[in-house]
Amino acid sequence: MLLDVRTPEQYSGAHTATDPVGGHIPGAVNLPAMATVAGDGRLQHPDALRRIFATAGVDATTQVAVYCGSGVAAMHTALALEQSGIRALVYPGSWSQWSNTRGQPVAVGIFPQGRLTTV
Repeated sequence: MLLDVRTPEQYSGAHTATDPVGGHIPGAVNLPAMATVAGDGRLQHPDALRRIFATAGVDATTQVAVYCGSGVAAMHTALALEQSGIRALVYPGSWSQWSNTRGQPVAVGIFPQGRLTTV
C-alpha cells in the first residue's frame, strides 16, 4: 500500500505548488497527514489513529509506504503509523522527485489509478 499524505488538492492535481506536474503516483491512496492530528495539535490517540488508517485500508498486517511533497509530512505520518502499531517505509524523494523524473507515470484525479499520463 502506498499512501500519499498531501492535501486532496495536491493529490488530484488541482494544485501543483512548485512541481512541474500535478497528480499522484498511480495506485497511491490519499490520506492527508493532518487527519492524524488532534484539535490540540498533538497526534491522535493510537486507537483513533488505527481507525483513521483503516479508512485507507491500512492495518497492522499491511505493508505500507508513505510519501508527500518533499518528505516532511511523510515522516510525520510514519510516526503516526508507528504510534498506532503499524510499521511504514518512507519514500524520501516524495512527489518532488517523482514529478521531476522524466518518463514516470502520473495519475490525475481523485482515484488511485486516476487518468494516467507521464512526466
